[in-house]
Amino acid sequence: MNRRLIRQIVHQELEESSRSRRATTRAAIAAGADVYGQPVKQTGRIDTAKQIALVGYNLARSSAGGPPKYGFTMTSIQKVGINPASVFETPLALYAYPVTPMMVSNLTGGKNLDIAFAMPEIADEIPGNAQIDYELPFVGKAPYINFFGFNTQEGVFYTSVGMDDGKYRAAIDVLFRRFKENNSSDADNPERRFRQLLVQAQRHNRVGTQDSPNAPKSSSGMTDYLRLATVWTLTRALSMVSVAANLDAYIAGEGPSPTRSTISTWRALLLMVGIKAVIDDDVKGLIHKNEPEQIAIMDTSIIKPVQQFDNTTAAAKFGRDDDVYWKMNPDRAKAASETKQKEIQIAVDSLEQSPAVREFENLTYAINPVYLSSWMTRKVVGDLKRSGLDNRIVKIVLDYGLKAYPKALLGGTYFYVAVHDLAGDNRIVDEMTSKLMADQGAYFDAIKGLITSFRGNSDRHIKKFIIDFFNVAFKKGAELAAQSPGEAASMLEALASSATVQGSMSMSYFIQLVMPIVKVLPREVQTSPFFNHPDGARMSRVDMLRDIFGEAERLKADAKEQDKAQTLEKKKGQRPTTDDLYANLGDLDKLKGRLKHVLDRARQELRSAQNLVSDRNEFFKHGGHIDLDDYSSALRRFHQHTIQSATLEQLQQAEEIWLQYVAKVRDLVRGPNYLQMTNDIVNSNPGASNDVINDLMSDYMHEHANSQVAQFEQVINALETEMTAQIESMDDKSVETSPLYERLITRWL
Repeated sequence: MNRRLIRQIVHQELEESSRSRRATTRAAIAAGADVYGQPVKQTGRIDTAKQIALVGYNLARSSAGGPPKYGFTMTSIQKVGINPASVFETPLALYAYPVTPMMVSNLTGGKNLDIAFAMPEIADEIPGNAQIDYELPFVGKAPYINFFGFNTQEGVFYTSVGMDDGKYRAAIDVLFRRFKENNSSDADNPERRFRQLLVQAQRHNRVGTQDSPNAPKSSSGMTDYLRLATVWTLTRALSMVSVAANLDAYIAGEGPSPTRSTISTWRALLLMVGIKAVIDDDVKGLIHKNEPEQIAIMDTSIIKPVQQFDNTTAAAKFGRDDDVYWKMNPDRAKAASETKQKEIQIAVDSLEQSPAVREFENLTYAINPVYLSSWMTRKVVGDLKRSGLDNRIVKIVLDYGLKAYPKALLGGTYFYVAVHDLAGDNRIVDEMTSKLMADQGAYFDAIKGLITSFRGNSDRHIKKFIIDFFNVAFKKGAELAAQSPGEAASMLEALASSATVQGSMSMSYFIQLVMPIVKVLPREVQTSPFFNHPDGARMSRVDMLRDIFGEAERLKADAKEQDKAQTLEKKKGQRPTTDDLYANLGDLDKLKGRLKHVLDRARQELRSAQNLVSDRNEFFKHGGHIDLDDYSSALRRFHQHTIQSATLEQLQQAEEIWLQYVAKVRDLVRGPNYLQMTNDIVNSNPGASNDVINDLMSDYMHEHANSQVAQFEQVINALETEMTAQIESMDDKSVETSPLYERLITRWL
């Protein structure tokens, strides 16, 4: 039997086996679908898109006739929680959509509507119009869909229900007491100041009387919804006042823009008055006017997961903003372009006739979506320039948007990115930097806040804007940097660590742009001990910025390499193999070599730790602890190659020995419990002086480190003994060594 014939036999067996396995798997899935009601495709695979629709519509049906009992949130990771880095002007919270028939239809892109139409409880809530664009207002492309319910209704408020009189009065009392306690020394009349904020909150929600415009409306004179809206707006105002330097300026409308500190405080105030979640099911726009139907959950302990899906909806595959969508829908593309052009034309005409904040906001709402779609950017921007609207828009922004309101930017930051592109030069960024320089003390903080307000990946318009903005702002700000070096240095660090900045330019270009600021910093700031390198070496400001900026590039490179390794490993695991036809007695040498390798690395780590604890003075110079590199000495897996000379059970036993070793090393890596240590020493030595306590703590820390080293040595020796014995037990010399074709014939006969 020659090699060619052997290959044909092996190939045929593997092909028949794979075909058989696929048929068996599909039959099993189809059978499971019949039993458990899981929708499947004709191929036998589960139809995830249809399953999402089934779960969503069934949850919506369970809430028919009342407020929604369930929600769903779109996430970029397989975890549901609060995003601490939120940049939106809303409380720090988990944001989601209510599970209503219409929201589920938007989630699924209008697919599988027949499921909803077959449910009489919710069928009437979905319009049967094929021209409706079913899509989520935000994050529709996120990779994970998470359905959840509530384990309690305590603290959950609906805009369709509002807040009753008792809860409203209690909330106002709590907020007033807190305001009075925190402002008793700063405000000459806390009662009057609080009343002003309450009136302002009610006016925002169109509550009040013409007879007494400066007096707050009583609870009995408001609807349940207006009570809830007033508390929501009042907590926002109080959160901003808590970080405002000037209360009168805030009440006059010149307060600070929301920052992370204010949105954290806003969340804390809502929880303080018992508001754990707000569900805007009545589409009031209370939480955010751009997403009028959504959920804000300040306390995530009140939710319980229902089911998580990979996002296989049409939005995840294409999305309305993708070129593919518009190419597939030319009639809609033309209509969308004409509609957007008219919308911008109306906003520009209104602003030229009578400039007002509301009209300016309408212009930002009209222009921003143009720059969120590559197709629309090309089409609509081209039309704007041909019609001359681009020059009119730039003039409005320069004459009104950037000059009429010197203390705040009208519209979101991205709007100025769009107008900067329309201008085609640096007029916008030049005027923006001049505006920021009007408040010299906050110039660098304003730049930092402006740039870090961008979220997500940087598109080409953001990249160009940031580069042009830096080029202008840093040249203008050189003199201010010499006057306020600390603020300038803090800004440079924040910008170097910003993912937006890192995605917009290379490290060398970033250093080139910031040099006008760096050059004017005093020498003591450039070499301040605060910026010492971990190994004790002093770093210049430029080197430190390179280090911060370069860390992100290294992490990206590591992530890219890890993705490649995972992809190759996945391919290897799915590839048919004939390795099991060989009895390679040399395989066990791989395990022996692996054991020697990990023992060498672990003992090298051990020697470093022993040298450190042997010198008490050096030990405390190092910080009074040892740093065992558990990644170096206890990797995730032991055998990383295919081992054919051992059975699965033997390999599992070896892996179990390794996992026990890893767990012990992980335990040793943890340092001492300093709080418990301090309590024990103080309790066992009552009346001892601070010097005595400090000496005892030093002794304890040194003893603990010596104990760590001794235990580490024991763990390494135990691994060597147990793993060596296990590998020797695998070395079965009686395994067949006959030629390959004889083993094939024996196996198949």
